[in-house]
Amino acid sequence: MDPDIFPSLHSVTKQLRQQSLSLKNRLQSIVHDAKFVESLDLPVLVPNERCGLWYVPPQKRTDSAYFKSTDGHMNEWAFSFRRLNIHLLPLLQKTETIAIVDSTRRGKLMPDALSKTTPIWCAVISTIMAKRGFFELDNVLYTPRSMVSESEHNEIAKKINHFVLEAERLHLFDNVELDKPIVPCWIYPDNEGEGRFGGRFEGHFGSSSYRIQCVTASRKASGNSYATAVHDGKSISWNYVQGAADDHELWISNEVCEGKLNADLFWKILDKNKSSFIDSETGYLYDWLTDEKLVKRLNEAYFNMDSDSLTSPISDITFIENDENDTGIALGVIKEPLSVQSLQKRFNQVIILSEKEVLADDKAVKVHHYKLQSSKKGSKQLRAILPSLMGSIDITNTNKVLIACDTGTDLGPGVALAILCKNFDSDWKQNCPRYIDKDTVRRHSAALAHVRRINPSRNTLQSINTYLMGTAGPA
Repeated sequence: MDPDIFPSLHSVTKQLRQQSLSLKNRLQSIVHDAKFVESLDLPVLVPNERCGLWYVPPQKRTDSAYFKSTDGHMNEWAFSFRRLNIHLLPLLQKTETIAIVDSTRRGKLMPDALSKTTPIWCAVISTIMAKRGFFELDNVLYTPRSMVSESEHNEIAKKINHFVLEAERLHLFDNVELDKPIVPCWIYPDNEGEGRFGGRFEGHFGSSSYRIQCVTASRKASGNSYATAVHDGKSISWNYVQGAADDHELWISNEVCEGKLNADLFWKILDKNKSSFIDSETGYLYDWLTDEKLVKRLNEAYFNMDSDSLTSPISDITFIENDENDTGIALGVIKEPLSVQSLQKRFNQVIILSEKEVLADDKAVKVHHYKLQSSKKGSKQLRAILPSLMGSIDITNTNKVLIACDTGTDLGPGVALAILCKNFDSDWKQNCPRYIDKDTVRRHSAALAHVRRINPSRNTLQSINTYLMGTAGPA
């Protein structure tokens, strides 16, 4: 038998799988799952970075969260001391209930980020508050029994007290006061019944708790699965991709919007060019759109967008200060192009950590531009430039320093942590600490998370640790 004429079963299966995971099928599945989230009519939607962002259009997001599934993997259960999600606590106190939206591509009912990582977070914070006497805690840990066995639940429960003691030792939640525990419940699609939206609910809570609704956007699917949507008698079917948005960098090629297609850009394109993509009769992508035609239309929409809709001046500036002390340091997000002249009345120094263009058009502002990528590579490059960068910063009561990077959550906060550890005590009073260790970094990181949303990557923290202590070690 000639293998060139009769391809192997493996190659045929691989080709069929690649076709089912086409760009069209992925985006169609994302639109479908976003409709499920919308059908729940939840008032406070908080998508989980990064996958969850695809299932909630920007205008419908109240905020975002960052709970990693790896912190909930079997036998690796953890409470992250750098992904504290402290910014969610004031929102909970204000609204009583928030919905964390996420998905998974692994053929599971829900991602570990929702079934275990989030419940661990709820349990740790609730236990800390209960120990302070704000309320009595009847049950420490809640997990979905459809996903977490009794034995695994019990193993996780044994670790909660250790996480609590470590968080208390580092004073991570000293400034937090909650009068009720935080209790999770779970919402996920009902697999029964094509052409309609139905959700299943698991868990319960009353008015005596703050509520975290853990919403899984995608229905569980295995192998080749199909979805059918029916609207006004017209139906449309496609190869359904569970958790289609997961790890979008791996399935978005450079041919699509120059490789820049992400959740925000996708929804912005649909919002401004709806009739070019969405069939008004079905509410889904046109059935006749091939991958080639879809890419062409996405690129046309992307290149026709005016620059104002894609970029804006430097934004989201936050000063690092508390009720008693002002460090004189600020963090911001840099957009392109940046004109330093617009900052002269507010800052004496500007530290730019970006490959984007900077117009250093005012000598009154000292500009230090380090062309770092907003990526793992940039985080590693930070290690080499930190000595000279730190030497260039003037820390005085009158000097105002802005540190700006592409995201405002990674490289910039990383440099800010190095400055804080070298020049300030844990209360942000200017002082040169005699001893710096990883607990010092964690304390400043927690304090910084109280004033601004940050998420320095593991590689960024390793670069900071190497500079401060001469060793990277675990972040």
